[in-house]
Amino acid sequence: MRCLSRKLPYCYFFIILICFSAYSQYEILNEYTVINDANGNRLSLQEFDQLMDSDNWSLKTYLKESAEIDYIQLVKKTEEDKVHEALIKPKKRSSLTQNAPDFSVIDIHNNTHSLHDLKGSIVYLTFIQFNKKNYATLLEIDRLYEKYTKTDNKVQFMVITPSDTSTINSFLKLHPVKLPIVSQPKKLLKDYEISQFPTNILINHKGEFLEYRKSSLSTEAPAYMDAAITKALRKII
Repeated sequence: MRCLSRKLPYCYFFIILICFSAYSQYEILNEYTVINDANGNRLSLQEFDQLMDSDNWSLKTYLKESAEIDYIQLVKKTEEDKVHEALIKPKKRSSLTQNAPDFSVIDIHNNTHSLHDLKGSIVYLTFIQFNKKNYATLLEIDRLYEKYTKTDNKVQFMVITPSDTSTINSFLKLHPVKLPIVSQPKKLLKDYEISQFPTNILINHKGEFLEYRKSSLSTEAPAYMDAAITKALRKII
């Protein structure tokens, strides 16, 4: 099996990781998901939640040969880890206010998406390039998209890319995904100050920023954002 290591800041969100079920569908973390503490002992969801709230732990994700998650291992952060994490943590841009900039864009299937029309829903925006390196990330997000569209219409997904439609279509022939995809929306990229790909943004039901995350090891971002979505949904009355 392969291991992906990532030091992540866990602020106020606990992590809900997604697991692959016997029916090949991703589900919300449940009692069958294997999450181990630093000594290899399996944790309950409550124990995991409490540990991650302390901001003293990072994760190692162990994958099967099929690239599915096998189990999650908690690793104690060292002081050096925390210093490094503080250095690489993106600084909040002064020009980005609490409210997400409005937008109206057309996806590659000619469907219009407007943030104004999506108010009342949780909006997950992924800014990403379409290439082989990012396929695993796109696949994880696509599985989240399928999960939430089947269970809750209060979560909206959109992939925004600087890639042109020709590149996207060539990619989709080999690696199909069902996500809404918007190609080269220059104003949206400028308004959201996107300087790095992938960048994952979560907007709450009031149109306010919840998460603005840049990630070089992007395969773990969907699991983190899944947790944030779960928490955000609880606040919708």
